[in-house]
Formats: sequence, C-alpha cells, structure tokens
Amino acid sequence: MDSDWSVFLPDERAAFAFTRALTVRPDLIGNDDIAALHKHFGDREIVELVFTIGRFNSTTRWTDSLGIPQDQGFGDGQIQFDQPTSARFVDAPSIVAPSHDQARPPLEPRSQVEAALNHCRERLARVELPTDDQARALLTPDQRDKPAPEWVRALAYFPQTGAAQVAAAEAVAKEGKLDKLLKAQIAWTSARHNRAWYALADAERRLSLLGQSADQMFALDGPSEELSRGTREALVFAAKLTASPQRMTDGDIERLRRYFSDYETAEIVYVVCHSNSFDRFTEALGLRWID
Repeated sequence: MDSDWSVFLPDERAAFAFTRALTVRPDLIGNDDIAALHKHFGDREIVELVFTIGRFNSTTRWTDSLGIPQDQGFGDGQIQFDQPTSARFVDAPSIVAPSHDQARPPLEPRSQVEAALNHCRERLARVELPTDDQARALLTPDQRDKPAPEWVRALAYFPQTGAAQVAAAEAVAKEGKLDKLLKAQIAWTSARHNRAWYALADAERRLSLLGQSADQMFALDGPSEELSRGTREALVFAAKLTASPQRMTDGDIERLRRYFSDYETAEIVYVVCHSNSFDRFTEALGLRWID
C-alpha cells in the first residue's frame, strides 16, 4: 500500500488516491475528485469514505503530536512491530508519505475569503443527502424546530454514528476547560489553512455569537499581536498541526505548556484534531452553508 497500488482493484486505487489527496492537500479537493469516486462508489459510500478519512486525520494528529506510544496489541492479539521488511520494499520510495515540497500556499486576502464564503452559501452538495426529516432525528429535541445543517444531513446516512458525532461536536464547542472563544478561534485557524469554507462559516458564526467582529476574525490569520501570548501560541500550533502535522516536535507541545496546563494542552490538540476532521468532511462533500 505504501509503494505499489497496481496490485489493488480499480475502486481501491481510487479510494487510496482520494485518501492521500484529502489528507495532504484538502485545499485542492474539488468537483473532479468526487466525480472520480462516483465511477466506483455511490453517494452513501462516498460520504462514509470522506467521514473515515476525516476521522483518521483527527486520530493521527492526536496520537503523533502528543507522542503517544504505539500499542503493542489490538483487541486480544499481540502484534510484533519489528519484523524485517521484505527485500521487495526495503528501498522502495513511498507514494503515500507527504514530501517536504507540499507546503500550503499563503492565506488569501479578506476579499477572496468573503467571496468564497458567499459561494459556499449558494453551492450544491457534491453528493445527494438524506432528507431533512431523517437528519432532525440526530439532533437534540431543542434543535429540531429548524432545518438541520447539511453536515448533519450527510451524517444521517449513519443514524447511530451520526448522532454520536453531533453530540461530540456540541461537547467540543461547549465543554472542557478551554475558553469557548479560544476554541472558536482554533476552528477558524484550521478552516482557513484547509480552505474549508463551510467550516469557516461555522467558525464565523461561533465567533460572532461570542461578540467578535469581522476585523477581529481576520486578525486571527496573523495572528495579531493584540492577542495574548498564550492565544497566539495556540493558534500558531493549530496552524502547524493542521497544515504540517509531519513536522510536529516535542518543542511544539512544550511551548503550549508554558501557557496552558496539561489538560488544556491536550484539549487544544483535540480541538485542532476535531476541526481537521470537520473541515475535510464538510468541504470535500461541498456542503452548502445555511445561515
């Protein structure tokens, strides 16, 4: 899987290629990428594929940035990780691991971002979504008096998993020890670097509810010197873990720990991880933002 996809079936190769693209350069995913998947998969399968890729982009950022040791077994079985690589693959270059020349481009100016957000309010999803009635069943009773957001509609393909994801998103935004403002600022930062316009519109909504102006939101792209040192460190960390997770070091975590407790540091990592999953899920599917 790391160096030779020719032995796999065409639908598997298409899934692998899309997985790598959505992982390494989510900012480049477009209509053609989903159209290529439609040659092999139905809408429900594509939603499941995108959801799975998003979740793994969350998990790998969590385990690697925190330096969590490799488990020695899964389930009831032990796994030996030091078996020698076969001669066929020992020197084979990886076609999966990101190279160092795949840096994200500089962030767009405000005018382009506002145009992208407006387009996000007008576009049509790249897959057919379940009905609004199906999606409302995933929401808490107090949320069912208005149309379900399109990300919830997409998750309605999987009622149990979808309901759990809706609850998890609520928990990330509202629970924990971090200030709600910082969590929304992290969501903005992740979405900006992923060019995830649906997620950026959601972060814009959250920041607005917390009293932030548009000028204050775009000042996060710097991030502005007017922010506290701790907030700036958290946003710099969020940008790096979003765009260059393979370059994370122990020093990145240590800089956070100068301003945050271990609990808060872990929560910052988790918020970034959740944001990267949400970014990929909503943007790859081309979901429409409804105010």
